Amino acid sequence: MIEQRKAPLRLLTALILAACPALFAQPAMLQRAREGTASASAVLNLWQVEDEQVRQIAIPLTFLYPVNEQLQLTIGAGPAFSTFEGSGEAALNGFSDTRFGGSYLFKNERLLATFGINLPSGKHALNGEELSVANILALHAFDFTVPILGQGLDVSAGLVSAFPLGGMVAGLGAGFLMRGAFEPFENGSVKYNPGEEITLSAAVDLPLQRRKKLMFDANYTIYTADKAGGSKLFQAGNRITLQAMAWFPGESAGVLLMARDRIRAANKIVSNDDLIPERQNSNGNELELLAMVSLPRSAYTTLRGVIEGKIYSNNAYDIGGATIGGIGAGLSKIFTPHLSLELDGRFYFGSMETGIDKVGLTGLRATGGLKYRL
Repeated sequence: MIEQRKAPLRLLTALILAACPALFAQPAMLQRAREGTASASAVLNLWQVEDEQVRQIAIPLTFLYPVNEQLQLTIGAGPAFSTFEGSGEAALNGFSDTRFGGSYLFKNERLLATFGINLPSGKHALNGEELSVANILALHAFDFTVPILGQGLDVSAGLVSAFPLGGMVAGLGAGFLMRGAFEPFENGSVKYNPGEEITLSAAVDLPLQRRKKLMFDANYTIYTADKAGGSKLFQAGNRITLQAMAWFPGESAGVLLMARDRIRAANKIVSNDDLIPERQNSNGNELELLAMVSLPRSAYTTLRGVIEGKIYSNNAYDIGGATIGGIGAGLSKIFTPHLSLELDGRFYFGSMETGIDKVGLTGLRATGGLKYRL
């Protein structure tokens, strides 16, 4: 059976609008888009765990508009349709929240300010069946395109700086996310207010010969307490995310290697009207690996091959772990200077600890999208 996490509610309020974008310093310091784009995609996520299946069809829509050389604006939204089938059937369908954001590059081109707002246009007051689907969508190992439809009014701001350092490019960043309250349950009388988040980032970009490069970045996220009705209910453990990437371009093939590890401290739970640390850490380590080969066939067509791995350890209670492998292929096709196509398909297989026993699983992710350059 698929584990359905019922508490804490933070699992149902996954981050929609990042406090600041992932920091990857580039040789050109902080790179910017020079043209506006409009993108529309359709993504199918499907997972089969024994005799249970969960699937989602998401249609993300994104727009990017560079106002000038300094200011860029983005907006994203779209519907998602999710269904769980087991001993019964439940669905969670609707429109997502609308995410509006932007960034401003200062004239020295080494300092970038980011800002964003999550407008609560998505479905959030869920009934029992919808909540059971949302619990599954929140599982990190499944990596659904839209893990949650709606939440409160969130506001974010961040600052990123990049500078040369002994032949390398280094970067530092900080971001703040203020979360708004919302009603998670249908006919609920109390609003749930997720805690705020503070993220500190550091990155290094090491150029090698012939356009090859190594990239390393680290993020540390601090969470404040979640509240309901003015009372503290839960506080997520602080999280460290470490990532390393290597890029080896070539005329006939390019290779990208990536490793990412997420480590989280123990949560705090309510006891006698106060928050105390868990007796044991209910968060497991999450290691993700990826290798991608790009094969340019012409100036307009590129093929891709991908191998993925996810190694999620059990928590201190010996549950929650997963071992998943994936393999896939993709295609990038430029039709005109304004229109391009992206196709990607990946097949997954592995096992997951459900809290009762270890079960086998298979998964499929298929993506097709068009991008129009304005």
